[in-house]
This record gives sequence, C-alpha cells and structure tokens, in this order.
Amino acid sequence: MDDVYIGAPAVVNRKGVRHVVEMKLNDKEKEEMANSAATLKKVLDDAMKDY
Repeated sequence: MDDVYIGAPAVVNRKGVRHVVEMKLNDKEKEEMANSAATLKKVLDDAMKDY
C-alpha cells in the first residue's frame, strides 16, 4: 500500500512506542485491507483536486 497511511496498533509507554503489534491477516483480510486503502486513497485524491 503506497500513498495511504493505515495505522497499526502499538504498545506505548512514557518513552514512546515500545513495539508495534504485528497483526496476522488471512488472505481475505489482506484483500479487504487493500480494498479499504484503495477506497481511502480515491476519496483523498478526489478531495485534494480542489487544493
């Protein structure tokens, strides 16, 4: 996924991010994540046309 930031859960303490929690996604979940990112990118691209 390029050009779109999708956050990941992380453990944070007073010094900052302790570690990022890696999520194991199955193939269907990966496809759904990619579709969500593509939708978000399209919405952002459309919104930025006026700026």
